[in-house]
Amino acid sequence: MKLEVILLRDVPSLGSKGAVVRVSKGYARNYLIKNDIAQLATKHTLENLEHNLEVSDRRSSKAKVKAEEMKEMLEAETIQIHAKAGPTGTLFGAVTRDAVAKALKRKLNIVVGKRSMTVDEPIKSLGVHTVHIDLHHEVKANLNVEVVSVAN
Repeated sequence: MKLEVILLRDVPSLGSKGAVVRVSKGYARNYLIKNDIAQLATKHTLENLEHNLEVSDRRSSKAKVKAEEMKEMLEAETIQIHAKAGPTGTLFGAVTRDAVAKALKRKLNIVVGKRSMTVDEPIKSLGVHTVHIDLHHEVKANLNVEVVSVAN
């Protein structure tokens, strides 16, 4: 006999979080439910799951709109970072993602995690470089970072 359960987290061979799957009674009771990996799919839990998915979709769409606005603002700006450089324009070190995040906070008062930033290649020279920022899973911005030499 099979039972329907709602997965509370991803299970590689079974399905992803929130999926309703049919599994054997023993597997459901002795493993999935016992280890808080799934819950029985009753009328009430299915209604609750549907409600939670609707709320999640609304939150995601609001976050996407906010991310789109932030993208426009970021792509219109160029952030300047001052760094020590040699006579050939090569930096002593490199401009890190952390430095870019701090410059964003200082200039635009926008907090972006350094883990959401990617750079094509390390910033080790003066000039304008592009930093890619993941604002939302569907929205990505390209920020121009201008590295300027510090006057010695």
